[in-house]
Amino acid sequence: MVFKVSFSFLIFILVAKCTATDPSEASSSAGPKKETEAEIIEDLFNDCLKYYNQTNDVWEPTRHLVSIYYFDMYMSELKNEITYDDDEITIEYFNEHTDKKKIDFELLNLQRFSELFQYHCNKKNISVQEYAKDRKEAAIIRDSLKDCIQYIRVDLRHDVVNPILMGHCTLYMVKTIESYEVMLKYFNERDKKYFSKIRDERLNLKHYSKLFKRICNEKNMTVQECAKEWKEKRIFEDLFKDFSKRFSNVQSNRVLLDHFIEIMSKPGEIYQITEDYFIEHTDKKKKDFEKLNLQQFEELFTYHCKKRNMSIEECADDRKYASIIEDSFKVCLEWMSHYRYRPFENIITCNMFIECMGGLRKDQEISDKFFEDHPEEGQNKENIGLELYSKLFKDHCKKIGYPQDVCAEKKKSKKSRKYRRYVEQKDLRIEKYEKDDDYGY
Repeated sequence: MVFKVSFSFLIFILVAKCTATDPSEASSSAGPKKETEAEIIEDLFNDCLKYYNQTNDVWEPTRHLVSIYYFDMYMSELKNEITYDDDEITIEYFNEHTDKKKIDFELLNLQRFSELFQYHCNKKNISVQEYAKDRKEAAIIRDSLKDCIQYIRVDLRHDVVNPILMGHCTLYMVKTIESYEVMLKYFNERDKKYFSKIRDERLNLKHYSKLFKRICNEKNMTVQECAKEWKEKRIFEDLFKDFSKRFSNVQSNRVLLDHFIEIMSKPGEIYQITEDYFIEHTDKKKKDFEKLNLQQFEELFTYHCKKRNMSIEECADDRKYASIIEDSFKVCLEWMSHYRYRPFENIITCNMFIECMGGLRKDQEISDKFFEDHPEEGQNKENIGLELYSKLFKDHCKKIGYPQDVCAEKKKSKKSRKYRRYVEQKDLRIEKYEKDDDYGY
């Protein structure tokens, strides 16, 4: 009897072990890990920092504090059914928390931002996740409006003197007949309600947001998807213009396939990706793509991006910055050929690179750290061509906290000033030598 009980108990243990789920397996089967509240708030804090920098038109990579005034502006922007004004809620916070001094909250770090944000959420009976989603959508629409204004001012060459109207934004938003019909319907409904033509009103964030969301809802797309679609369309148009002008000063409505391949190709990729496109798409004939229109350009460019596992925006930046880095490399070669060093053909040394980046101790440390982290590149330290220069340049800009185009301009101006001083000193030395020679010394 005892044996039977023991045997049954043993079977029970074995079955339990077999059916138990491993914790690691459980976590992996549960899908992607959800963000904690702390992570969500930190993400919003970084977005608020970005909002502050954009509003003030400044770029300060080291800034980690947000003004409480801009916190209230950030929280209020495009708010949805909020009963309290955000500045009043902030005042209530200090009335309730007498141990907190407002003067200590003039500039918010992450901890103080978190305290205030959670207080705002509690006052509005909104969860952190829900309100964070609302703020993120507001940020996306804000960035979209900024992109729209740039498109109207730069691409369409809208006169700065004349105001941008709501009707102008349709040129940015509307790319299909369906979107145009949605927009027209929204304008007509609003005109009847308020007895005024919204398309003749100045472009503003409030109206832009409503029209933005209306088009997204009608197309059954999220705010993120809509913004991405419009931005990608603009990227294609800008790239198409840039590619068409790259090999000539005259803008054309076509891009030669050979020119496209030359700009898009990296070392070892020449023709290969483009050839693969025609192999996979048997209905596409290469002879029809000799001169690319915008649609053909978009198809080929998208294919290149997919092959490289990059988003459209990443791929566009990569090609944009490739030309910036190439120009920077040429400038570096030019300066070094006149100043202190003598580069060999299209090759520079590590010391030359450091000099081009500014020649400071910090530049030396960044360069040393790169070769420490990438030992496979160490053998080319004294033999830096364009490809390695590109890697070093990107790493350098990332470490000092500047976008690559800003970084290139700053380094170029520094090199220019340094070179001018060198030439001035050289001219003085020559002048002194000639003077001494005249007197027979």
